Amino acid sequence: MLREHRFQPITGRVLTIGRQTIYLTPEELLKLLDEEGIAPRPDSPLTLDTQTVHGKGRGFVTDVAFFQSFADVTCDSVDVSDYEGATVLANLNSEIPDPLRGRYDFIYNGSCLDNIFDGANALRRMNEMLSPTGRIVHFERCSYFPAVYLSYSPEWFYDYYAANNFADCHAYYVLRPGAGAMTSNNESWELFRYFPGDSIPSPVHACGQEPWGIPINLHTFVIAERREDSTTGVFPIQRCYRSPDRTGCPASSIQCLSSAGVWIGDHSVHSRVLAPCRVSVGITVGLFATNN
Repeated sequence: MLREHRFQPITGRVLTIGRQTIYLTPEELLKLLDEEGIAPRPDSPLTLDTQTVHGKGRGFVTDVAFFQSFADVTCDSVDVSDYEGATVLANLNSEIPDPLRGRYDFIYNGSCLDNIFDGANALRRMNEMLSPTGRIVHFERCSYFPAVYLSYSPEWFYDYYAANNFADCHAYYVLRPGAGAMTSNNESWELFRYFPGDSIPSPVHACGQEPWGIPINLHTFVIAERREDSTTGVFPIQRCYRSPDRTGCPASSIQCLSSAGVWIGDHSVHSRVLAPCRVSVGITVGLFATNN
């Protein structure tokens, strides 16, 4: 997130989908800001998390403190209940209240879609809350876990944003070293860029699996940027089922990702490309898109 901020400052209204646990102490956050050459905002308190299930009592900063440590923003969080102190109550399976439509300039979804029954509808509702030129970040499980309703491939996100004419979309496989929940910020993760039609990177293909062949340590990371004429209600057809009358190109082509023939590719003017690389969890929590 820090590098995304450095690439294009995060300003205005920030919304997190649910309260987020930030696995950084105040000292670790300040160290991370220094390493990235970003001066901390002097009047922003590094408040400790006393509300999230996984963060309270562990000495971590709050999600609000994280964003406000480097960006001049106001922060909300939306959830179906206030059990972790959400500031906005709404059900993403249902219609979004009118006051929330187009309200937020930056939205962060830190692995909430896998716990919502109607993930496609929830994705649409999230984007309805996005301002006309806002940005949204997703971090989702890409494998089977007992407590996960759904898992999400990079293609699922990528095709949705292409179909809805977003200005930019970059999707990645995130390979963790082991199964289970993240317990520290000392893990090392590998990131691999997703391109439609490309073969799955061999380290991803060979990652650890459950006995029935489901990856156990694979996640998806996506960042997308909206523009004035972007939509939210177009749902794509999977690439292998597309036909010329739906896309204007053969089903085998990867050059058309939507009914309008929109192609989101490797924009030379958008320097968000993450080459295959290894990053620590502490850095990944704060740095979701690089400015290479």
